[in-house]
Amino acid sequence: MNANETSDAGDVPASLLGHDVVAVRPLNRGLSTARCAAADLVDGSTVVVKRATDDESREANLLEAEVLLRLGGTHAPRLLDVLDDGGLLVLEHITGEWAPPLPRPGRTPPATTRPSA
Repeated sequence: MNANETSDAGDVPASLLGHDVVAVRPLNRGLSTARCAAADLVDGSTVVVKRATDDESREANLLEAEVLLRLGGTHAPRLLDVLDDGGLLVLEHITGEWAPPLPRPGRTPPATTRPSA
């Protein structure tokens, strides 16, 4: 696939973060109407892609992107890219095994270690 094509899922570009997409798996979760998928890249990494389906989900994507930037990977996935004016978010893929400890109110959160990819 070239960079202008989309995957078989239709929602994921053929190339993300400078790497070809080799497989796409739909993810049926989340609260917005955005389409969500896990995309495996040729370099062996996996990312989560959220494609807006309407103006409301585009606005939700933009709000989510702002929040994720502020969190900086603490207690949430890292925001890796925003494409199409918020129409597409590329997020760090986090397995269900990773969940950082939540700090007690008024305390500094402990350092977290993410599983290696």
